Amino acid sequence: MRNRLTSRAITPGLLVIGILLWIVSVVHARTTPMGVYGLISQVGVTFYGALLCLGLAAGWELSRTPVRATPIFFITLFLVTVLFGTSPATTQVAALTDSYVHTGFTNYIIQHGAVLQNFDARFSWPGAFALGGVVARAAGVASTLSFLKWFPLVIELAYLAPLWAIGRVSGVPRRTAYLGTLLFYTGNWIYQDYFSPQALNFLFYLTLLAVVMTLYRAATPPRRERWRRALDTWRLRRVRGLDAVSRLPRQREVALLIFGALLATASAVSHQLTPYAMVLSLIALLGARRLGRPELVVVTAVVTIGWLSLGAYNFWVGHLSLIFGSLGSVGSTLGSNVGSRVFGAPSHLLVVKWRIYATGLMFLLAGVGVLRRAADDRALELLAGAPFALLLAQSYGGEGLLRATLFSLPFTSLLAASAFLPRRSGPISPWISWSTPLRHRLTRPLISVMVTALIVVTGVLLVFVRGGNDYYETYTSGELSAVNYLDTHVPTGSLVGTFSAYVPLGASSLTTYRVYIAVLYDDASVATDLARLNRAHPQFLLLTQSEEHWGDVVMGYPAGWEQVAEQTLLRHHYRVVFHNSTASVLERVP
Repeated sequence: MRNRLTSRAITPGLLVIGILLWIVSVVHARTTPMGVYGLISQVGVTFYGALLCLGLAAGWELSRTPVRATPIFFITLFLVTVLFGTSPATTQVAALTDSYVHTGFTNYIIQHGAVLQNFDARFSWPGAFALGGVVARAAGVASTLSFLKWFPLVIELAYLAPLWAIGRVSGVPRRTAYLGTLLFYTGNWIYQDYFSPQALNFLFYLTLLAVVMTLYRAATPPRRERWRRALDTWRLRRVRGLDAVSRLPRQREVALLIFGALLATASAVSHQLTPYAMVLSLIALLGARRLGRPELVVVTAVVTIGWLSLGAYNFWVGHLSLIFGSLGSVGSTLGSNVGSRVFGAPSHLLVVKWRIYATGLMFLLAGVGVLRRAADDRALELLAGAPFALLLAQSYGGEGLLRATLFSLPFTSLLAASAFLPRRSGPISPWISWSTPLRHRLTRPLISVMVTALIVVTGVLLVFVRGGNDYYETYTSGELSAVNYLDTHVPTGSLVGTFSAYVPLGASSLTTYRVYIAVLYDDASVATDLARLNRAHPQFLLLTQSEEHWGDVVMGYPAGWEQVAEQTLLRHHYRVVFHNSTASVLERVP
């Protein structure tokens, strides 16, 4: 009895120690200046101690038989808090300029009850901004600005429910599903969870696929050779619903399909890319015998194309090349996604390269999982690959590959978990399998050590590659004060100049003043930037710490470049009208 009680106390003890260590690390990070490598340069050894405690707890629980869901839930909850809550807990204000711009869109809808026509392409998909306005009104606040800082953590926690649902019905063992969910979070370095339509629509995407995969299962396949069974995918019986079986009564099946259609409609009016990923993934489920009939695919495609044709008219009229211009240009698309991002100072290059390595590692493990696992169907493989068809026709430039990788990640992570904890029997046999007496004798300790190492290594890697841009993407309260000064004092229609886009502009100045960004990446130096600013004659200039850091690590400008630029500007018709330790506002004088 004593041993049983001691065993049950291991996980709670590790979680308590881990959270206490994390709190200490947050307090330490708040007083530690950030280095060029971003967040990882701020957190101390106690942060890694917290991550080790969570990894040990995960390894202990996933090696038990039977696996307990409640402890795994709290381990996942605390791991998400540590990985995605450290940055907002240590910064003064919200990060990323787009967060503030999206707040400006939402505030405009709150104030006017309508979108601003012919202003920005994102206003042609206003659903997410309108929902943000509804939430702000319900919360009794005048702006969504107060939501920005903690939004990434909140939305990542919201992803947990559909991820667990997908894992439960994906056909992998329970412990594999739990490990796959943990790997999703330790592998999600793609910073798309800030206050944005894509963050909300990724939740719609996960929920829709969770509903469909929960609703349908593959009918028992006949015992045929592997390639004959694959050829059956293309036969008419698949779209007639003869290869998928509903798990629920007819009435509940119809109700859930209607709910799925509503999710698809909400996504169609709120984001440019996610609905197309939904269509591709639903087609993949249809081919994998996990969707009964094609009606939901048709509905999703119709509402998506219908909104683009009618609701987004202001976007595509006169800009059809933006939609169809990259059709089939996979090489140029990959070049804009990968090649154009690998530049900058050595510190920035190191972060970018390790992002590529982290993504490659996840796909390598997923490939091993494909070979090792037995299955009832190939839904995970098809869902992991389907989003990359977006690269054949998309106008997202450097964002397209990142978005496709994110849409693939929930299923790639389950396949990666299968590389370590594969299902060993099923209608579809594994490509490779082995069994030794040593593996049977050491199953529990091997699983515990393996899971602990996997969580700790991928967790540390996530902090490095995800937080690698925090040096210039996080802002201070002083920078936000400078922006508030501009919002108060700049006359309507004036031009405000900056060196880069990494400033917290946009929350309150959507229609007040225009912003001119001086830097062109293909011809960038401090002298050329100053020349462009002088030619543009902005009435005000915003100089911030984040701009200077961006110039240091991304553009490779010499140390102290912004101070030199400010002194030059002060000698050429500008004066300081606002100043604090991290930002200055200059005004042009005759």
